[in-house]
Amino acid sequence: MPIINILAVYQYKAHILHDDELYKKRNLTRVQREALSALINDPTLTIQRADKGGGIVVMNTNTYVEKIKGMLHDETFYKKLVFNPTESYKKQIDQVLQIGLDRKWINEQELKYLKNEYPRIPVLYTLPKIHKSLEDPPMRPIVSGNGSLTETLSKFLDSLIQPIVKKLPSYLKDTTDFLNKLNQIPCISMTDWLVCSRECGS
Repeated sequence: MPIINILAVYQYKAHILHDDELYKKRNLTRVQREALSALINDPTLTIQRADKGGGIVVMNTNTYVEKIKGMLHDETFYKKLVFNPTESYKKQIDQVLQIGLDRKWINEQELKYLKNEYPRIPVLYTLPKIHKSLEDPPMRPIVSGNGSLTETLSKFLDSLIQPIVKKLPSYLKDTTDFLNKLNQIPCISMTDWLVCSRECGS
């Protein structure tokens, strides 16, 4: 095939790959896109992922807020602060980090990574446990610590501790690891075991 024809073929394929019309194609109809947009922008609705199963839950915002308030009012687990302690904690952490630098436990680069000059307050949100109830699901509280005072410190400590923890005989990676360990116990059949779990409140 002449070179000019080969170039023409490649140019045509490149045109097809970069055709704007192809990129504009969507897997939803116009009506579906409008309905989705209306859901997303409706202030009376809150859209959250389910706690388990990968589902999406659409809730009445007032119900969602009331559930969170009810959770926070439980003084068994939560206490209302009269002031923001972030700055006080920051001073304490910075002092400990400076001691770590002076004693060469950490270096300058690690100090810079661990210090958060402008920390944000962590944000609480909840995930509905629809596997427990579809009508009135309990909520799993999640605290998003992105950008918080201890975010990088937690990651740093986790990187140091994880290799040690994984060597412990009691370490379990996940449910599959647990079941595999049970199967490795000699002379014990899985029919001899009763596997159960406990629900934790928070």
